[in-house]
Amino acid sequence: MSLALPVVAGGGMAVRAAAHVDDVAAAVTTANKADTAVDATATSAGRLNSVGERGEELADASLIDAVKQKGRNIYQDDESVRMLDHFGANASAANATDITLRPDARKIEVLEEYLHTTQYRRGMDKYMTTAELELHVKGFMVRHQRMLGISANDVAWLQKSMDMYRGWLGS
Repeated sequence: MSLALPVVAGGGMAVRAAAHVDDVAAAVTTANKADTAVDATATSAGRLNSVGERGEELADASLIDAVKQKGRNIYQDDESVRMLDHFGANASAANATDITLRPDARKIEVLEEYLHTTQYRRGMDKYMTTAELELHVKGFMVRHQRMLGISANDVAWLQKSMDMYRGWLGS
């Protein structure tokens, strides 16, 4: 599969710094404060920011390598998994460069977090809520499912997730 990602300056793996964990913690704390409408239904399967089950198709190494080539740092170590478990997330993009994934990352998780880093780079996090950012990315992925090579089952998962975030917004 060929994935056309925007050209971005920088690249390579960075040494993990404490700032990465702090960025993720701050982002999740901010999201939790902003999204006070979260209720017990949003915590299905122990995942705060997820609809429970995960996408179907596993991410292959070439997709993860392509994201790294675009200047993103990918973290999948034990510490990262503990952090994701703590925050009830499957994946995270806390800023414009750092993506945290589980070792068994799904294709849609990698694509989604890459797109979230692009939102950070464009400053969209300054004027959109967490739910709005999620809907923006997931909507893009659904609209461009053929270009991104997303399966029908994974599109259904994205749509279910979008419904959850619409519920947070009351729309």
